[in-house]
Amino acid sequence: MTLTMLTSGSDLYDGRKSTTALWVNGQEGNDTILGGAFNDTLIGTFGADRLDGGGGHDSLSGGFGQDSLVGGLGNDTLVGGTGADVLVGGGGADLFVFTPASTGWAAAGGGDVIRGFDGLGTGGTQDRIVFKGYSPEAHVEFAGYSAANPLLQYYRIYDSADSEPASQVDLLTIQVTQADKDAGRLLVAGDYSFA
Repeated sequence: MTLTMLTSGSDLYDGRKSTTALWVNGQEGNDTILGGAFNDTLIGTFGADRLDGGGGHDSLSGGFGQDSLVGGLGNDTLVGGTGADVLVGGGGADLFVFTPASTGWAAAGGGDVIRGFDGLGTGGTQDRIVFKGYSPEAHVEFAGYSAANPLLQYYRIYDSADSEPASQVDLLTIQVTQADKDAGRLLVAGDYSFA
């Protein structure tokens, strides 16, 4: 495995030709980190980072900032972190992980966006969402479509155990295809779990 800590600037790390698995931490700055064909671990940490796993079963973590995570081929795990992130699983059975600090507050109109989700509710069988750090009372509800982009589905994660009203509702957005929208396909209970 190749271990790399990037500088505090805005770096480009291209590991697409690597002959071994990568572990890369972008640290500070708006970094672009490209993985290779192996099971890579790519970490954005601070800044608005772009992480692309490439091939292999990769682990991508955006950290702080508005990040873009692309799993690529393989069964990848994508953790957006804080900020309004865009997550794309790509091929394979991908896992999207969210915490109360990562999804964004509905009151602020923010929230993470998943593109290309292939779960039971959208006619697929592979991708899953895990919500970590919520109370046993937490649950997910469909909240409608975006007026600006009708292919964006809004979901609210309610956690009534939280004492702060502003943090009782988190927002997650899933971008669907026109066919999914026309068919009325939504997330179903088998697409997500709380851990």
